[in-house]
Amino acid sequence: MKGLVIGAGQLGAMMGEVAWRLGIELWRYCPDTHRYFFGTEMDARGDTGPSDFDWVTAERELLPQTPFHGVLLNLATYQLVSDRLPQKKLYDELGLPTAPWGELNTGESADPLLRDIGSKLVVKARQGGYDGKGQWRVSEPGFVSEADCIAEAMIPFSREVSIVGVRGADGRKLFYPVVENIHKDGILVETQAPAAEAGKWQAEAERILGTLMDHLGYVGVMAVELFDCGDKLLINEMAPRVHNSGHWSQDGANVCQFELHLRAVAGLPLPEKLTWVPTRMDNLIGVALDYQWLAGNGKVHWYNKEPRPGRKVGHINTLL
Repeated sequence: MKGLVIGAGQLGAMMGEVAWRLGIELWRYCPDTHRYFFGTEMDARGDTGPSDFDWVTAERELLPQTPFHGVLLNLATYQLVSDRLPQKKLYDELGLPTAPWGELNTGESADPLLRDIGSKLVVKARQGGYDGKGQWRVSEPGFVSEADCIAEAMIPFSREVSIVGVRGADGRKLFYPVVENIHKDGILVETQAPAAEAGKWQAEAERILGTLMDHLGYVGVMAVELFDCGDKLLINEMAPRVHNSGHWSQDGANVCQFELHLRAVAGLPLPEKLTWVPTRMDNLIGVALDYQWLAGNGKVHWYNKEPRPGRKVGHINTLL
């Protein structure tokens, strides 16, 4: 079996580690350089095309046009989430809980939205932006948007949580436990799996994620980031891919998220159930490789990327 992942980052690389065990020949395609990767870097052959692969998936949702879009699984979902406006409209259409929001186009003032949906807003660019980029907090009159955005009411919440699940082509779904995520400067630094009192929200989180996957006919792993508001969960964003808050599953679950995704998109059987042990995932951000990490109790996953401020270069999973 031969598959292709669009994207040449660490998520595709970690899929590649699993693919070898499953007997899958997994190639990665970088849409920015038009080069292919299989273990070590390879130059693209001119005659490589969609017919050379049994299936095509992606490691990221923001995709430029590629020669593989015609056969890319979940293409409609990737197109949907590349723009936050239809994403928010979908939540409303499906009756899923999310913060009050409004549209804010280039050159428009946020003053009417400050009046109508909340005295404090989080303004997010409709396209692009991650790890806190492309976002502005607005609490005073006079903000004029320099891009097409959506504005959300800033809702008080006790913590940020997420859930990762998988859906097979037959519609069968499996879910990991709700996890708690700790951010600094908009970047995930730590995930606790499961979250404290995860059982309180497990059924509701599964309902939210399951509703989205079923409506979209999605096949593979998907995550939803949520705000725990004490008496309810609110959707922050969805991510139709393997997710940073699921990295703990590499060492803390019977089947990790990367294997689940490959099994689903390749049409292989999903496990009977998912089991796990309490695990903490710590992201390594902007630091150089330090072999003293190996003296601890965790397992180091290094991405072989050049460190720079704010860049995720690895993570450590520690069983608790």
